[in-house]
Amino acid sequence: MSTVVGLIVGAALIFIIIYINTLNRKREIGILKAIGISPGSIIISYFFISLFYVISGVGLGLVLFLAVAFTYGQIL
Repeated sequence: MSTVVGLIVGAALIFIIIYINTLNRKREIGILKAIGISPGSIIISYFFISLFYVISGVGLGLVLFLAVAFTYGQIL
């Protein structure tokens, strides 16, 4: 049960970070639109940034989990 709650909190935290980052980059997005970059391209770039955050978080979480599990002998 606590794992599910932790995953939900982690997902919400990542969403909030990405949302705040997007709000702070409104000016940059406006400049990109002004020079002719399509809104779809901007959305795709933010999608890949989000994907990077997710992959990095999962990787770091897996490394930390395995480090703790091997340290205390609770795996395999």
